[in-house]
Amino acid sequence: MVVMTVEPLEFDVIHIPGGERKLLFIHGYGGNIEQSGVRWMMNRFNEAGYSVTYLQLPTVINSFSKDIIEPVRKVQEGMGEHVIAGFSIGGLAATYLEGSLRTIYLSPFWGINERWRFKGMGPLLKGMAWANVPPLKRHFEKEDAGPMAVDGDMIGIPDFTSPRTIHELHHAQMHMPGPRAKDVIFYCPKDRVISIDAVEKKHIEKHKFNGGHMFYLSRERKLIMDMIISRIDEGFN
Repeated sequence: MVVMTVEPLEFDVIHIPGGERKLLFIHGYGGNIEQSGVRWMMNRFNEAGYSVTYLQLPTVINSFSKDIIEPVRKVQEGMGEHVIAGFSIGGLAATYLEGSLRTIYLSPFWGINERWRFKGMGPLLKGMAWANVPPLKRHFEKEDAGPMAVDGDMIGIPDFTSPRTIHELHHAQMHMPGPRAKDVIFYCPKDRVISIDAVEKKHIEKHKFNGGHMFYLSRERKLIMDMIISRIDEGFN
């Protein structure tokens, strides 16, 4: 049994050198390079000839702007021409960024899943955020991640989340810019984390896959990765 990470993850930048084409990969909540599926995905991007700048996002968010958008923009400024791939909360952050040749949205967290939403959620989250209590239990397990998920894919994902963090994510969703016409979305219609409605109402190129929230833990992940890489390559061309 894998022992879960106790300490919250902090913002981190990992450079994975490769070819001349630069990919900025912004991961989601609790995502980190120690997870087995993530290592598989990064190896695949590297084999495709990309130099990857991998961003690990913090799991404690007091300000979406200061804790995520500002540090991500600082990294992006020094990259030159690049394509962005944003997964989950990384896909939410990517909507606030400019300057990429193209952005690939991977299971983007543009809205809270329908099973969690309820009337009056916004005001309640705002009130809880000021007090920042009680801690909210995680409702995300291996079966939500994808059919190929193992214990190692859950390393770093906290058991509890602060109300402030959820409020900041919800506020960012309510004010996010729209994707551009040249951008692309990949998502699973049975994803139990993101809002499917929020994804499907966007009028840009969409690709569906079978599995769960994490495309790299789908049994179709090799095919999905080939399609993602194809769309990234189009951005450079």
